[in-house]
Amino acid sequence: MNTRVSKILSPRSGPRAWVPPVTPVGDALGVMDREAVELLAVLEGRHVRGAVSRRKLATCMQCLTSCGPSPASAPVERVMATSVLTVDSGTALRELLHRMSLVQASYAVVIEAERFLGLLPLREVCLAVALDLDDEVDQLTTYICGSPTPEPRRAQSAASKP
Repeated sequence: MNTRVSKILSPRSGPRAWVPPVTPVGDALGVMDREAVELLAVLEGRHVRGAVSRRKLATCMQCLTSCGPSPASAPVERVMATSVLTVDSGTALRELLHRMSLVQASYAVVIEAERFLGLLPLREVCLAVALDLDDEVDQLTTYICGSPTPEPRRAQSAASKP
């Protein structure tokens, strides 16, 4: 199987999960709560300027306290990661996983024709690749043995997934 990134993009990682760079940190946390996401893309117009995670915002809220009376009013651009991995929605999941491992990325920004589509955390990519490999095992088992993988193995692998 050669599943593409576009197949696993979920509504949670869709276009609504972004903020402009001048958005105050406190407002960005509000967007994360409202949209139920852990990552936000930082967009300026149509261009991806960076990304920021809930963990990074929380850590920076503590650090920014020493910089002034209201850390929540500091712009996101002060704390965002500017070096982000961007991929096209047609990228194969295994290729994406390989690229993420090379640069030690914890998420990837998905674009199509320079339009932001969403963010994919490493966890979702790993899970999708594992399911893809499981399906491939079943297909090969059927081809070689004439029957799909026995149910106990599938049940056991499903039970071990978080």
